Amino acid sequence: MIDIILLYPKVNFYGPMKQKDVEKHFNEPPYNLMMLSSFLRKYGFSVKITDSQDTDYIKSLIERHRPKFVGISCISSTLDQCVKFSRLIKETNSDTKVILGGMHFSTGPESNKISKHLESGLIDIIAYGEGYITLKEILEGKDFSQIKGIIYKSLSDKLSKIITNSSQKKITNMDTLPFPDYTQIDFRKYKSANFGEQSMSLILSKGCKYNCIFCSIGNFVDKTIMLRNPLNIVAEIEHVVKKHNAEYLSFYDQFFTVLDNRLETICDYIIKRKLKIKWEIASRVDNITEQKIKKMKEAGCKCIFYGIESGSQKILDIIKKDITLEQVKKAVLLAKKYKLYVKGSFIIGLPHETKDDIMKTINLLKKLPLNFVQISIATPIPGTEMWDLALNKKGIELIDCNNPLLTTYYSHNTQLPGISSKELKYYQQKAYRAFYFRLGFIKDTLLSRTLKELFNDFKKGLILLKLIYS
Repeated sequence: MIDIILLYPKVNFYGPMKQKDVEKHFNEPPYNLMMLSSFLRKYGFSVKITDSQDTDYIKSLIERHRPKFVGISCISSTLDQCVKFSRLIKETNSDTKVILGGMHFSTGPESNKISKHLESGLIDIIAYGEGYITLKEILEGKDFSQIKGIIYKSLSDKLSKIITNSSQKKITNMDTLPFPDYTQIDFRKYKSANFGEQSMSLILSKGCKYNCIFCSIGNFVDKTIMLRNPLNIVAEIEHVVKKHNAEYLSFYDQFFTVLDNRLETICDYIIKRKLKIKWEIASRVDNITEQKIKKMKEAGCKCIFYGIESGSQKILDIIKKDITLEQVKKAVLLAKKYKLYVKGSFIIGLPHETKDDIMKTINLLKKLPLNFVQISIATPIPGTEMWDLALNKKGIELIDCNNPLLTTYYSHNTQLPGISSKELKYYQQKAYRAFYFRLGFIKDTLLSRTLKELFNDFKKGLILLKLIYS
């Protein structure tokens, strides 16, 4: 018997394709669960992680290890999948307690859909907010009434009641956390989506000071900014490179390109220690300078991912992105000057968007010399400002309020005044065609990519064709 198995459900964001193909081409390691595992093992608990979606395999794990608890990481779009896993676990071993946690519950117990599963006993505990201390106290056997950050069913005189305890305190010094539990994963499974190299993720900070109305990160980590020490970050980079042969790293950090001295220090350490690693970073466009791009390139940066979202300044202002179209163009051109692989994310169907606004987005992405675009249809997530707008039908509407959560980029549950759900899908496909079918894009790709990268692009291109023409 082990103390806990941690599960990481995945969702097929990419439409009409097999789940195994999604995992092969768009697969990321369960970094947060690896962090939880190393934290719990530090206190002597036995932990097993899996991100397999194979129900037979999960069932065999439960039968073999008979865990006291199973923790399931849940985002809004995997909620139904988490419930299915919970049912499988209870059917396999009714003594195992099921804990659901993750970003979906960052705003607390808002869902009757979950409350009924607490009532039925299908789910035993919901852990909301940061999970380190909460899970540790659950595994220690502490009385539920004394554990902060959980929701559970209490029995009193044979009457059940759903109890929500006060919020759990957060770990404010990230440097006190052990490195993720890399022993739990097979590195060969995880490849960078754009280069096909053995890949790993690293979280360099927590917190977000921005106010984008569609983003749920602020609900989970609030506005408190927590930064890892550059020496701590580089020590982990060195660990995954030398001990686990990582070839490519994705840095998750809201502030990497915001804080000049920190960026330069991290890059200088990478250069000084001669760490031969390629990496990418997501960044805003309003704090990019040539000096930063040059330093990042020198330290091994190969790719930068800009959150652009819209080609309409009106819409950028409505979603509180706090950037300008001129900043977008400047940031993209600077990255291209230093031959970085430049990705951009765009969203269609944002609140108060018109067909003219959507065409401005399509025209912008056609003009920008990007290497890759991600074009999503707006998805209101519980706890965000856009969710409140959708519930109140202010510039965006949910089609089915009883089943509000998005499951794929391919299917969605929103419409705008004057723009139907079907039309949003049409504009998404139009945008993809407008970007990827340009002769300039095809020529640039053929001239700038290696044969290995072109082969990787070809395989993902076949997937994209299914999305465009489905």
